[in-house]
Amino acid sequence: MLRHLTTAYLMTSCNSITVCQRKVHSCSPKPPLNQQTLSKENSFQTASILEFTGGPKAGTVKTIAYNKEDLQVKDATTVAKMKDHLWLLSRMSTSDSLKDEFGRKEQSPIHSWTAYNIATSSNEQIPALTNVGYCQVIDAPPTELQTVYTLLKNSIRIADVVLQEDVVIVFDLAIYAKALEVMWRSQADFERVVVRLGEFHTACMFMAVIGKRFGDAGLNDILIEAGLVGSGSVNGVINGKHYNRALRCHKVVLEALFSLHWKEFLNWVMDKEHFDASLKQELRELMHNLQDNCNADNMMFVLGNNSFKLLFTKYTQYRDEMEGPMALVWMSYLDMVLLLLRFIRATREGNWQLHLSCIAEMMPWVHAYDRTNYGRYLPWYWAEMNSLQDSHPQTYEAFCNGDFVVQRSSQNPFGQIPVDQTIEQTINRDTKTKGGIIGFSTNRSAVQRWVYTANERAAITESCRKMAGLSTEKVFVSKEAGKARSAKNHSDVLKVVEALETMVNPFQPCEKLTSLSNGIKASIDVESDMLEAYAIGQSCLDHFLDDRVSTQKTGFNAVLPQNKLKTFASMKPKSRSAREGKEYLSNVDRDIFARLLVIANAKQMDLKEVFKFELGSYPWSLAATDGSLMHPEKSQLLGLLESTVPPLASLPSNACWIFDGMAILQSMKVYGATFSELANQILGDMMKQVRDPCRVDCVFDTYPAISIKSCEHESRASSHGSIKVKIVSPQQKLPLQWKAFLSESSNKTALVEFLVDEWKNSKFATTFHRFPLFTTCNDKCFKFQSNDGITVERENVPGLMCDHEEADTRMLLHAKNASDEGNTTVIIRTPDTDVLVLGIYYQYQIDASLLVLMGNGGRRRVIDTHAIAESLGQAMVAALPGYHAFTGKQSILVSCQFLL
Repeated sequence: MLRHLTTAYLMTSCNSITVCQRKVHSCSPKPPLNQQTLSKENSFQTASILEFTGGPKAGTVKTIAYNKEDLQVKDATTVAKMKDHLWLLSRMSTSDSLKDEFGRKEQSPIHSWTAYNIATSSNEQIPALTNVGYCQVIDAPPTELQTVYTLLKNSIRIADVVLQEDVVIVFDLAIYAKALEVMWRSQADFERVVVRLGEFHTACMFMAVIGKRFGDAGLNDILIEAGLVGSGSVNGVINGKHYNRALRCHKVVLEALFSLHWKEFLNWVMDKEHFDASLKQELRELMHNLQDNCNADNMMFVLGNNSFKLLFTKYTQYRDEMEGPMALVWMSYLDMVLLLLRFIRATREGNWQLHLSCIAEMMPWVHAYDRTNYGRYLPWYWAEMNSLQDSHPQTYEAFCNGDFVVQRSSQNPFGQIPVDQTIEQTINRDTKTKGGIIGFSTNRSAVQRWVYTANERAAITESCRKMAGLSTEKVFVSKEAGKARSAKNHSDVLKVVEALETMVNPFQPCEKLTSLSNGIKASIDVESDMLEAYAIGQSCLDHFLDDRVSTQKTGFNAVLPQNKLKTFASMKPKSRSAREGKEYLSNVDRDIFARLLVIANAKQMDLKEVFKFELGSYPWSLAATDGSLMHPEKSQLLGLLESTVPPLASLPSNACWIFDGMAILQSMKVYGATFSELANQILGDMMKQVRDPCRVDCVFDTYPAISIKSCEHESRASSHGSIKVKIVSPQQKLPLQWKAFLSESSNKTALVEFLVDEWKNSKFATTFHRFPLFTTCNDKCFKFQSNDGITVERENVPGLMCDHEEADTRMLLHAKNASDEGNTTVIIRTPDTDVLVLGIYYQYQIDASLLVLMGNGGRRRVIDTHAIAESLGQAMVAALPGYHAFTGKQSILVSCQFLL
């Protein structure tokens, strides 16, 4: 008795091929081995490439009628949704982050999604194992039509050998498109062939769609801040390239967002008074019973319980009544990740109807976000698979029995995997591990000899592994069910919840769509496209099916119009490289000259007169190559000023110290620390530099809503990115993206307010007993001191209240105040040239000796502003601030040398 046989091809450097077929127990004797005579001659046969005549790309030679009802939600989808929501509820209800109606406080005994489904699947229905055979690798370009033609013909030949009527072949998208092209050209030759798209690659594509929609809406920063991935790996996760890591991240974020969403649902339920006490108690008992004894019978009992059905119905009603762009957009994230899990479930369970239903739900999203290749071929695949019952009834029956996937474990009831993933785990793994093609040779002849026997080598490797007992299954235990992994998953969910609570909770009332991480409000276009994306994609899908699949009103290969929907990534300013800036400048000049020439000829204008003007947004002496305002290179002026006098050999004692607080924060390494530890570290860094007991000032910038530096702040934020974090407690972990945190003005304001509040703690009394501290916060200044070394006193300093935005000028005010109080020497610790320039300018108005300490390590030096002022003279000192403010980087060096 023969079972359904599937051939899989994947696009690699050499075309790897496997043949998969369910094992069938039979009493038939094994066929005798063919005895071959050994010889020294090269006896293996290479795979020959069959000739195939190409030509212009062919379109479809047939149409496929479809029923729009097939695009609707099916019973299999509803059951899968209820299973996933039951899992989320059982996981969420015991989380420490919730105070709900069903809760325990300890870690949930329910494992992650995979382990939970293994536990709730029946061991009596484990599918038969699948035999995986390796075919000879074809050393030919897979993008050539004749290569694909050869693959199709070889598959038919294999099917003939095993007396099978239909031939099912699984491709990735690149070869699937080529295979359809070949089959449409020679339809009569391939009537027996059914080609399918691999689920593994389709899932990777859909994760990329999720990443495109939500990556810059805050998902990137959430993953990094929760420690799920590093900043260098986040792009691979968002783009779906790192399959296992990306899938785990989406599961963790799904649980965290669902827990926040469920809190809002419970509030809605209580307001509506939908549940009475008896119903709450019954639901609590159901959840506890499932958590204590997680198996298939208990799960089915809960799913069939009327109370749970009522809960699910009320939840659906709540979903339908949801309002607000934030909740609706992030609810779509939950929907898309749950759709991805249902798609994987269809493969793991061998559920063909659920597979088709998930494909139907994916297609609108694929069209909405311009996945052009999948947008073209996925609808054709879905329509063709829906018509299998009429075109290939035997194949349809086999697929309904689960024979479209591969079972490689005899003890895992939830362990079936896609055919295209099987080829990655079998022949590709065996040929690319140690002793395989990786690092084998760069010699073309040696590689060819290896390719011809790669399938035999891989088969021998697998056989040896089995003989050594390395492949023998003992007791199957999912990694997801281990204590360490369960604790890790639980911890990661709590970290994501904590990150969301310190940023933006998307399910709380909000009238505008904003980014989760930085609170930036979406533009009208972005908000509209994010809310209407699914409807737009559904409209595009309907047109495609009507015009290119069920009819041929439009050519199948005609260009697909792109939607170009805007996301938060569209709001990012596009940076231009120096080379691009020069090209842009030349284009601008060319356009200006062309327009001027036309105008001059028409109006008889004198171009010499016209060119007396700048013809740009800024004077070209102050502009960069792309026309934007030039940023001065302050270090050149600093070097010239320092060269006028030698630096001081040592620091004087009994001096007042003034620190640039934001410069300290920018230079700190804060990984893994808490905000409380940060407050300790800032004080520690300042006091290490101060020798004797004296006055210490820490001056911070202020960040008003309307500022002359708003454009500069936005430019810095665009280079580092920005996140907005709420400081809720001293023990809160510092953001991992420290530069992005400091790029947001509201974060810096909140941080300074936290420090001023934290330093009141009595644990700092010893420090303030020796070093009284003056620190600024917005327009106020506070003095921290301790007379007894036990308690800390904080008092307002009216004389130092001011509305200066920059700490550069405010530090000079503190220097003047310190000199008025009798300090003979004031040391300003700063890396900024602006402060040195201002210090030179104002040193005549400050009675104390004003020194500026700059640099670190071997570059540390003490600059005497009075000595520089004496060297330059009063006239030069008076002109220095204005000169420094208006000079650009192209003119600083020459001009300064001339002046000095």
